Amino acid sequence: GGNGNKNNGNGENDLEKRQLLLPNNNKVDDDDDDQELDAARLGIAETYHRLYAALRLPAVQSLVLILLTYRLPCALSDNVKFLKAVEFGLSKQTTALLSPTIVLPLGIIVPIVATKVWHNHPLRQFMAAFRFRVTFVALIDVLMLLTVRSYKNNDGI
Repeated sequence: GGNGNKNNGNGENDLEKRQLLLPNNNKVDDDDDDQELDAARLGIAETYHRLYAALRLPAVQSLVLILLTYRLPCALSDNVKFLKAVEFGLSKQTTALLSPTIVLPLGIIVPIVATKVWHNHPLRQFMAAFRFRVTFVALIDVLMLLTVRSYKNNDGI
């Protein structure tokens, strides 16, 4: 029932938000086919209106917050380690070779292996990987840079 856009405390506002996201099905489909949403008929204003309605849902807001902030603890390490390695004497060709030969395959293999370990528990998988990334990856990066620096001092590179 409708009090307009007023929230009466029983979740009616959330129901209205969800209804905004669904296509308007006022006509009956005789073929019982799933009615697809035609983006051309929807229009740009309605598309952004539905996007805004989706972003107002609490679960979506939590997900957006997580996705925007989970990389912050490792951002410096991720972006600076190769620059420091070049500064310490590792050639640019070697650093360019590391990405497709080591980083890319690991980025493909690790999620596949992780899904075998954490069956049907994606948040546990994410949190375990996040803890590992925040603690150990930074240490591994420091060890890599110290190794490169020691090779530079010994003229090994």
